[in-house]
Amino acid sequence: MTTAETGPDVVELSVVVPVHNVGPWIEQCLKSILDQDVDSMEVIVVDDHSTDDTVERILSVAQGDPRLRLITAPPRRGGAHARNRGVDLAVGEFLVFADGDDLVPRGSYRRMVEALRESGDDMAVGDFLKFRSGATVSHTKRSRLFVRPRSGVTLVDLPALLRNRAIWHKMFRLDFWLETGITFPQAARSNDIVPMTRAVTSARGVSIVPKVVYLYRDRPGTQSMTRQATRLTGVLSYFEQELECARIVVGTRYLHVIQEYFDVFLFADGWVHLRGYLQTRDVDADPDDLERLAAALRGLLSLATRQQLDRLGDSARRAFLLMANGRLDLALRLPEYSGRTDGGEHVDSAALAEALDLSNEMYMRVPDDTEIVARIFLDHVAHPLSRALPTSSDDEITALTDFFHRLGRRHGRPIRQHTDWRSVEPLLRLGTKGRPEALRVWAAFVASVRGDVRVDGDRLVVETVRGPVGDAVDLGSTRLLFVHTVTGAQVEGPVLALPVGSGRTVVDLPAEVAGGPGSWRLYLAARIDDEHVQYRLAREALPGERSTNGFIPTPVETPVVLPATTTATTTATTTIDPAGAEAVDAESTDEPVDDPSELTAPLPATGDEAWTIVVPAPEVRRVDQALARVRRRLGALKPR
Repeated sequence: MTTAETGPDVVELSVVVPVHNVGPWIEQCLKSILDQDVDSMEVIVVDDHSTDDTVERILSVAQGDPRLRLITAPPRRGGAHARNRGVDLAVGEFLVFADGDDLVPRGSYRRMVEALRESGDDMAVGDFLKFRSGATVSHTKRSRLFVRPRSGVTLVDLPALLRNRAIWHKMFRLDFWLETGITFPQAARSNDIVPMTRAVTSARGVSIVPKVVYLYRDRPGTQSMTRQATRLTGVLSYFEQELECARIVVGTRYLHVIQEYFDVFLFADGWVHLRGYLQTRDVDADPDDLERLAAALRGLLSLATRQQLDRLGDSARRAFLLMANGRLDLALRLPEYSGRTDGGEHVDSAALAEALDLSNEMYMRVPDDTEIVARIFLDHVAHPLSRALPTSSDDEITALTDFFHRLGRRHGRPIRQHTDWRSVEPLLRLGTKGRPEALRVWAAFVASVRGDVRVDGDRLVVETVRGPVGDAVDLGSTRLLFVHTVTGAQVEGPVLALPVGSGRTVVDLPAEVAGGPGSWRLYLAARIDDEHVQYRLAREALPGERSTNGFIPTPVETPVVLPATTTATTTATTTIDPAGAEAVDAESTDEPVDDPSELTAPLPATGDEAWTIVVPAPEVRRVDQALARVRRRLGALKPR
């Protein structure tokens, strides 16, 4: 039955297909659509001025099927206008979209129409696959969104509807689309994420169809949308559209929906787009476009919750904050994107000053975010200096004295709060004192000593690699220092005789470390002339331990109780999730803690306040198994 025979009033489904230069694929696409077993259907193809043989191929298909209509769009209007024009012409009860280079499996549209008829819902969502030569990929398998059919679902019931915001695997009631006022914005890229966000936040009911209803072709070539995703024009368009999506979602005022959206943005879609752009190393980017990008990112980050921003990994955190402050220049110097592997051969005073100024700017804009300030110091000051100082002259080092004074005055507090502070504190101390020779020896010490640590029962096995560091460092009397990741308690370990070259050293764990719950950081405590220095030996983080970043010894049944204060003001619980996810929680309490299985230990008092951390004895997996998992995932970890 055709549209011409039944009239427009009884058209069941309108299919809108915008096309531009898809000649090699358009016939296959249209045949897969026309092969759908729907009672009555119209296919509206809107050509956005193709310059290949797309139109000729469409006409050849249309000659044999009156359900297909070809519309030519005005010049240079783009895909959004083509879709909007197709909707204006649609007369079907239901509305669906397809791209001219993709495929629709037989029976897909019938399943979605039936789901909407039976449920009365405003829209239906089905599963999809992406395919290319030799590979087919599912992007929905882990979400478990399509494990069973559902109807009457709303975004409040199922926030996962905010994931996979493409338009082509969804079907709508045309009345719902028009009443909601949904249109496609004239955006260079990602012009469907705002309409889809508006649709799922407005729908009174959504049907879930647990079948693959669409096949997306990931085609090669620079003209495909996939390949244009990392260009600045496409990235800017995406983030500006994403900001509008964020405002729509925040407007719902449902916290769990907002959290779901920002989980998708910060850890998936947004991070993928930003990382992809930085990897292009677009050093000639237009300044005006970069400022627009920074403004969009600032708007997005201002709407995210603090807890979600705190969960970002170091790389994503730095990239988001730097780009939100318009500092593409420094973002491209991050180790992940700089392409440099040697770290430099000399002291770059200008680069150090720039890093210092940037960290000051960041600290002024986000004063409670000490992590970004510390990471800039570590990555752009401490690590480059440690590599360059051994071969630097006295004059070069002396010239940095004022720089070290500025650094200490501006950023001493946030830098000292970072977990790697003990390893780099001598840099600031010796630099402020103006001691070139001691700085060179410290840098050689940091650059030469490497360690990989594992726990075997109540013994610590240290695999070391050490090169020559000079006579000024007495490695014969180097001691181990254990620092608890939560309480800050310090336990001095035995003298560690470091072999020259690769070697293994086995020492007994102190009783407090072997018996105390929680994780510990391990340092080497050495001497440079009359100066005490410490260096982080075990740097790897166990699964689920990104926040504490330490190792966990085998616990004993009776925990060792360290000196405790009398009033409990803060309770912090640190656990290892068997699935490898972070589980660090903190909450305030005014009640004393009476559980004898808990370990209490004081932190240094601030003013008249006495702070006590209460750490319940955790249930942990075997440390050697956890460390083995880390090594398998990350390879041989060596500190910089």
